[in-house]
Amino acid sequence: FEISPSASGAQEVYLHVKPYAKSTKTFNKTNGYLCVTPSWTDGKIEHEGWDYLLVHSAQTVNSTPEGALFRGDSLTIALGVSTFTLGRAVTINSCRVYPGVTLRSNGGTADFAGDDWEIVAVEGQEDNPVVFVPYTASKPYPVSLDMVLHGSGPIKISSNAATNDTYATISMDNSAYKGRWTFSYAPDSKYPGAPTDDGIHRGTQVRISSAANLGGALDEPDAAALTIEKYSYLRPKNTLTLATPNRGITIGTSCGGFYVPTDVTFTLGEPLTVNGTMLKDGEGRLVLSNSTAAASTQTFKVRGGTLKPLTADCCANLDLVFTNRSATATGLVLDCANAATRACGLVANSIAVEAAETIPVTVENPELGDFTMALCTLPHGDEDLSGLFAVSPIRGHKVTVSKQTGDATDTYVITADKFGLSLFIK
Repeated sequence: FEISPSASGAQEVYLHVKPYAKSTKTFNKTNGYLCVTPSWTDGKIEHEGWDYLLVHSAQTVNSTPEGALFRGDSLTIALGVSTFTLGRAVTINSCRVYPGVTLRSNGGTADFAGDDWEIVAVEGQEDNPVVFVPYTASKPYPVSLDMVLHGSGPIKISSNAATNDTYATISMDNSAYKGRWTFSYAPDSKYPGAPTDDGIHRGTQVRISSAANLGGALDEPDAAALTIEKYSYLRPKNTLTLATPNRGITIGTSCGGFYVPTDVTFTLGEPLTVNGTMLKDGEGRLVLSNSTAAASTQTFKVRGGTLKPLTADCCANLDLVFTNRSATATGLVLDCANAATRACGLVANSIAVEAAETIPVTVENPELGDFTMALCTLPHGDEDLSGLFAVSPIRGHKVTVSKQTGDATDTYVITADKFGLSLFIK
């Protein structure tokens, strides 16, 4: 079918197609849309220059053995349009998605599902990802990635929201997926609002429940297997550890980080590369059991909950700022039984507070007798920061913090002296 704009100058032309079951159709266009109705139960969709593919209502497309083919530099696969009131869920089994395709909702929650979605890698198109857009209207419309992914082409989740709490959810075991992810924010001309440092929720949050949601182990190390940028963040839905072999995380040159909800512990064991401001939000606990590289000194803002370091270089070359933005004071947790940090504590370029007077410090697994342990190690400076740390009481001990000055670094040390026992006999 060839379609051209009408003589009246209409900019959008719609073609409403109802293919027969198990039919294979290829449609060409000059300018317009292909709209697939719920009557489509089987078939192949091959893009040949269309701007949009509108999937009307909740349905299942069981593809032919060749699979549903989505390709083209400007193709958008959209679920519904703003004038439709039907559902926006679609299941497409056996699907191949090529670089440059965008999948979004145009008026409701978009739920993508299927048992075989290949994200195709094309040579020379490594920087042209498949893009999922969680938002296109005046309020957040989430996107759910409920399909089983494989292949190695890149995926980008990028909101254009100007309101809070725009999110996407990845829910399946995608261990066979070997590609890169990017979480970003891209305001468009209709919704140009941009997030600020005080509004991380204006970025995109991506929710996961297991490490396998983000793919399997890679054959070679990739420091940017996940890039978080432009006030976006990764949000675990439950307590989990992220330590997939050869998958690294990069914080982009703008801003990005992690949102850890209340009662959730998120352990990050993948190497971090920090190129901009890194944020930790939410009332839960972020555990860093990884290494961190920063080409130059960057800022790490702990804006809610607690931070627990388990490696000596997990905050290397970072300026740490503990703020009091959350309902409860942000704080630091140290494990007395962890050999990697007991001698040096939290190693950073600097530590400061914002909207707070002190940093609460909790010591886990304290010894029964007298003991000392490092709280943090900083570059040498004249100022004594001992009063910056408020160590929680340790039962049966008197606790103090003191500064030990070295040639190039200063170490702040926690000293816990066990209270003596006096016996009085009358």
